[in-house]
Amino acid sequence: MPNPKIIEETPINLANLKSIFIKLKKRDEELNYRLSKMQEFFEAVPVLKKKEADELFTKLKDLEIPRLKDNMIQKIINLQPKTLEELKIIFQGSPISISKESMEKIIKTL
Repeated sequence: MPNPKIIEETPINLANLKSIFIKLKKRDEELNYRLSKMQEFFEAVPVLKKKEADELFTKLKDLEIPRLKDNMIQKIINLQPKTLEELKIIFQGSPISISKESMEKIIKTL
């Protein structure tokens, strides 16, 4: 059995994943189990357009908040918190601590 090696890991948001899904859906005549589950998910959950998500990523990255990594930015874009409390919940599961001022900047940008 081959032993695959990971060359690079890049976090993506749901908008980028949806664009990849659309390409796969066009390529394959019949959806396999995982792609059909993805289709159900995308039908149930509102997702930003790819261009909007990319612009939002750039805006959040330009805030230059210390210790805020790309994977957390992508998670923020996916979940679209509306309040400070919702944003705090996103950061609860990570070892990163962000100041209240930085969180307010993030909410303002969203």
